[in-house]
Amino acid sequence: MIYAHSKLDAPRSEWEPLADHLRDVGRRAAEFAADFGCESAARAAGLLHDIGKASAAYQAYISSPQPSPQRGPDHSTAGAREAEELYGPHLGRMLAFAIAGHHAGLADFPELNRRVHEKALEDYAGWQAHAGPLPVAASMAPTRVFRRSVHPGFSEAFLARMLFSCLVDADFLATERFYHQVEREPPADLASLRTRLMQHLARMRRGDTELNRLRSAVLDHAVAKASLDPGLFT
Repeated sequence: MIYAHSKLDAPRSEWEPLADHLRDVGRRAAEFAADFGCESAARAAGLLHDIGKASAAYQAYISSPQPSPQRGPDHSTAGAREAEELYGPHLGRMLAFAIAGHHAGLADFPELNRRVHEKALEDYAGWQAHAGPLPVAASMAPTRVFRRSVHPGFSEAFLARMLFSCLVDADFLATERFYHQVEREPPADLASLRTRLMQHLARMRRGDTELNRLRSAVLDHAVAKASLDPGLFT
């Protein structure tokens, strides 16, 4: 059995199989991305994100106590590499950004290029048996029409970040469920979240120092701009 997560104080029957984790993350990521019509692409990212854990080196790592904060073998580059190989230099590269960065954050282009095309990886052969069937490339087109930005490349960059966000949230929630046996409540509606945010910010409005007075002024200025037409603000 190949595992995604271990519990060193529990028998292996209570560890999480890699196949279960990949399916769970793929399902959650697809649900998040359905709101903008990219569930198929997000599902592929979820199914591929941890395939590097199929390596013998990673399995040995999670099977033994590690001195903190010891980092394990790279398990995210493998999925990024396979995503670009399977889905090409455009959509595949978007997925590669998300997969490679699902723990470390989005890389810049040269760093991602180095990881995908040059970095030596532990052998993760057999990953297909754990990922299962992947969405075909023909199904990856968004099912919703986007209003494209007039700024070259912005729409693609924003979509890459949306897919990244879906994957990161899905992986965090799936891992939290396994370790803590809890499922978070669905998020509140935007109006409720706004009220909670403004209450939190109000508690932080302390004019006891010049720095805090400046912070409050900047916040007031930014909030005032929310009534303007949508656009890019710097």
